[in-house]
Amino acid sequence: EAQAANSRAAYQRVVGQLPGPRLAEAPLMGSVPATEEQSVALAIEQAPRVVAAKHRVSSANYAIDNAIGDLLPTVQVVGTVSRSFESQLKGDHLYSYSIRGQLSVPIYQTGAEYSRVRAAKQTFGQRQNELDSARRQSAEAAIRAFRLLEAARARVASLGAQVRASQVALDGVRQEAQVGSRTTLDVLNAEQELLDAQVQLVSARRDAVVGHYTLLAETGQLTARQLRLPVEYYDEEKYYKNVRDAWIGLGR
Repeated sequence: EAQAANSRAAYQRVVGQLPGPRLAEAPLMGSVPATEEQSVALAIEQAPRVVAAKHRVSSANYAIDNAIGDLLPTVQVVGTVSRSFESQLKGDHLYSYSIRGQLSVPIYQTGAEYSRVRAAKQTFGQRQNELDSARRQSAEAAIRAFRLLEAARARVASLGAQVRASQVALDGVRQEAQVGSRTTLDVLNAEQELLDAQVQLVSARRDAVVGHYTLLAETGQLTARQLRLPVEYYDEEKYYKNVRDAWIGLGR
């Protein structure tokens, strides 16, 4: 009873409300890849760890350009406009305009900029290695998730047959008990075997549901858009365009 109370509390934390008197089987949203090869192909391109590694590679590549920029010439253009009034003569005033251009060419800067360029290139190579590692990890995780899902589905089918067999056996034992060839203990044992099979079947169905969503997660498909959830999707590109030219403001 204490374990059941803890499970209800965890259910309320995740779902937002207490479970009803009877729980229905969780629906399976989204479609998983049909083959192991398809799972691996999706994982090495769309898995979350792979996407994050790709962005780190792009960031490291831009860092090289940024470091090289310190070695390039810089041009500054400054313009001023002023107006002054003569206090001795009424209505006499003077306008002054000026524009100034300055070109700076780095000649020698103790080698610090070249060191930063070399360091940025080494970091870029490291990020590429991390991307390769992330792809291998994602491929391995996708294969494991696909096989575990297959095993869970096979276990559901096997335990379903076991439940049906236990039900037939229980009916037979009850009929034999009515004619005196079986004892009450035999009936109770048959009922216990049926109950155990039913509990194992529920656990196997739970494993199949978890395996379904685990495979979706490892292949990068466990998102609101992919599952077509009835919610407002977060559009990161739209948010970026709204704030990229904002000089001031705190955002929403």
